[in-house]
Order: sequence, then C-alpha cells, then structure tokens
Amino acid sequence: MIQPMPDDVTRKIAARAVALARYRAPKSNGQKSTHGADHFQPVASVGQIGISVPPEYGYMMALDRGYDPYVMYGLTGKTIPIRDASGRINFRTAYGSAAPGKRKIISRNAQGQITETKIMWKNPGMKGMHFIEDALKQAAMEWKNAAGPNEILTMIESTGAAGASLVETINQMRF
Repeated sequence: MIQPMPDDVTRKIAARAVALARYRAPKSNGQKSTHGADHFQPVASVGQIGISVPPEYGYMMALDRGYDPYVMYGLTGKTIPIRDASGRINFRTAYGSAAPGKRKIISRNAQGQITETKIMWKNPGMKGMHFIEDALKQAAMEWKNAAGPNEILTMIESTGAAGASLVETINQMRF
C-alpha cells in the first residue's frame, strides 16, 4: 500500500514550488502596481502540495491556464477607445454592422466570391503559460532527486509504513 508523504516534506516541496512559480511568472501586467506572483502561498497537507492564488490576483490563473477565444458581446452599443500604431486614439462603436459577433468581409476573389471573413470584436484567446503546474512538477522532482537514503527512511518510518517490507515500500514510492 502506498503511504502519503508526511506534512513536513510536503511543506518543503510546496514552499520550493512557490519560489519557482514566482520566478517563472510574468513580471508585469501593466495594470497592477504589485506583482501578483508575490502573493502566491504554499498549500501543503499530508500527501498533497499546491499553490494558492488570492482571488484579487485571479488574472495570474488566467495567464497560467490560458483561455479560449470568445466574442465580446458585452461591448454591444459601447464606444471603445483604440490606440493606433502612431499613438493616436480612435473611437469605435460596437453596433450595427460592426456589432460583436457580426462577420466582416475581408477579401473576395476575382469572381466576387467571399474568400475571407472575420468575426467582429472577437478576443483571440491565449495559450496557458503553465508556470504554476511546471513549478509544482519541478519542485517534486528536485525533492525526489535530492532526497538521500536517510531522509527517505525517516519519511517511511514517520508514515507508519515501516512495518511493511522496506523494498516493497521503496518500489511503490518511485514516481
């Protein structure tokens, strides 16, 4: 039977994972005066590790996991300031033929057939950066690679698995 890792070991791994996640996280989002990764907290209990992200820094979870493309229907009827490449601000209104979700014809072929369209006011989505997941995996691997025989034996004894065959327990512990 596999025994869960004791609390003191999982606390060490979770603390290391937070340090790694803070290092890997994007450094600025252009809006907040504080870096969201500074507020990551380690979460650990017997057999579990994790990283807690406070709700006010939920954007860090969106960066980590990514999100699917979506049409911004909430912009319907609103005026949106858009800065162009020269720095000038232009105002666009999202209604009528430019309403969110409407198709705009981009190009036609020589016969006049539509060859390309674009959905108006569609956010393209974003692939996840996976800095939290990667930090958790790396912290666990670092512990696995750095744990010496004495530390592993002490952990086995503290989990109550010492009564089982030592070889069987060590074989079951392998990742």
